[in-house]
Amino acid sequence: MNIFLIGPSGSGKDTQASLISKEFSLRWVSFGQIMRNRSLVNDEIGHHIAATLASGHLVEWNYIADVIRDELSKNSKNYVWTGFPRKADQADIFDKLVLEFSPESQVEMVINLVVSEDIAKQRIHFRKSTNENVREDDKNDESIRQRLAWYSENIQALKEHYQKQGKYFEVNGEADVNIVFDDIKQLIYNFSQ
Repeated sequence: MNIFLIGPSGSGKDTQASLISKEFSLRWVSFGQIMRNRSLVNDEIGHHIAATLASGHLVEWNYIADVIRDELSKNSKNYVWTGFPRKADQADIFDKLVLEFSPESQVEMVINLVVSEDIAKQRIHFRKSTNENVREDDKNDESIRQRLAWYSENIQALKEHYQKQGKYFEVNGEADVNIVFDDIKQLIYNFSQ
């Protein structure tokens, strides 16, 4: 089972991915964490990624492709990805990268955690106020605003990309964590039968 869990910042992707990975024995690949880890490497690429993340912008594709290849080389099956893809063209390129490893590695389900922009902002501010290790891209309101606006501008094309393939599903991400997880579990169980 290969799943993309998508949604805006603050939608609960990491929380749900952690639960999904344990329930279904999937490897959780947090694209944001991978990029943050790479940004800590003291080289030109690491510095570029760090500056890009801090500005609230998205890292360019040429950096992203190599990171994805590295992750797929570790294990190209049985995963739940969070934080990627964010655009329809990225989804298309991901499918092509996956074929370098195995046709069975392609994503089977895309689950969108739907939350309003207001709820997303509230959750990000809560995360920022309760977490000692504040993410660079959570530190200022402009960075948060840019990320949410960018997501809003690009989600429709991404949604349509996966709807055409019959892989797209939505879950109300504003509900209680356990209710959201129950809804996701039901989707996955129904899909895999």
